[in-house]
Amino acid sequence: MARILSIDWDYFVEEDPMLDMGHRESVLFLTTMWEVRQQLPGTSGFGDLVRALPFRGPEPEEFFADYLGHIKADGHMQYVCTAESHSALPKWANEHWPNEQLDIINVDAHHDILYGLLDPAQANDQAGFNCGNWAGHLMAGGRVRSYTQVYPAWRKKFPEGIPDELRLWVRKCGVKLKLQDAPWTSCRRRIDGVFLARSGCWVPPVYDAKFDTLCKFFGGGLVMSREEVCRMQREWELDALEPQYIVDLIRSELEIILDLDNKWERATKSEQAQRALLTAASDQWAAIAERLKKTL
Repeated sequence: MARILSIDWDYFVEEDPMLDMGHRESVLFLTTMWEVRQQLPGTSGFGDLVRALPFRGPEPEEFFADYLGHIKADGHMQYVCTAESHSALPKWANEHWPNEQLDIINVDAHHDILYGLLDPAQANDQAGFNCGNWAGHLMAGGRVRSYTQVYPAWRKKFPEGIPDELRLWVRKCGVKLKLQDAPWTSCRRRIDGVFLARSGCWVPPVYDAKFDTLCKFFGGGLVMSREEVCRMQREWELDALEPQYIVDLIRSELEIILDLDNKWERATKSEQAQRALLTAASDQWAAIAERLKKTL
């Protein structure tokens, strides 16, 4: 059995659901949308984002030195991974503990079990694997023994519920699910590895430096792995980007939303067929009019 401490950076950043822009993991929401958002009419740059998405809690080095410093001191923890997305956790866990069940302590503003899947059976479909259902995939694969979801204090203002049918599904997977509001009780147990997700599509770049501090706190003298995108230095000047770059990003996102290969394409073909029918009717209007007269 291996115990993993999973920390999502959005645990520390309060977000009112009314201000959630429906973002998902993509370059558009990782960079450009933050640049656009801090320049919207009526805003004054960084300050408005900080007020809209306030950082809750002490500085990372203070928080983790007080509550989690013993993890490094006890000598059990060997592996640390920093990544942009939580979706990288299963691969990392499989590399280091391929044959062990996992006890996961998820310090996160979101439970990440099965967001976006109406049918839990879809958890076995790797094509749907993402930051919002990575935990569900591990559970469906029999990799998880227990899952402790640690919500931040600000979640009391904006609670999210875990539906009863999802809780039932978790139990059917043989997973012991526990919810708690603060991490220190669970995190004072032995930890074998720590996974740090920046979640830059949910956390603005103004807090990137704090995240780097957190990574340095855990990284000293350990086996550290890092996704390249996590080291991306996110720029803030919107006018420094080529207009075509912004256009291409927006177009690519819209194409996904519009589902060009399916619904949008079918609608386009239907519209083309209707236009062809109207054109044919127009070309033969005299004959059609004569026939209609005979039926009146």
